[in-house]
Amino acid sequence: MTGSRQEGRRVVELDLLAVGLKSCQRCSQLLRLDNIVGERRFDLGLILLVKCSYTECSHVNGVPAGSQHTPEKGGIAWDVNTKSAAGMS
Repeated sequence: MTGSRQEGRRVVELDLLAVGLKSCQRCSQLLRLDNIVGERRFDLGLILLVKCSYTECSHVNGVPAGSQHTPEKGGIAWDVNTKSAAGMS
């Protein structure tokens, strides 16, 4: 990440991360992990903020690093948080 690197561990589902890095949401260019400019954490859930390396674009893409689902009460929940609360692996 540009500037200061965030410390700590992350729970990442590699297949979902790979899908999210396939193309920029604006210009469809490939995204690179070394262009991470930040992150948004949701307990154990995570969205990586990845800047497009194509000079004419530079769009910052939100790339989820895990699965999400819609609970019965509505909204969005991260699978990793739900499994953690339920004691599942």
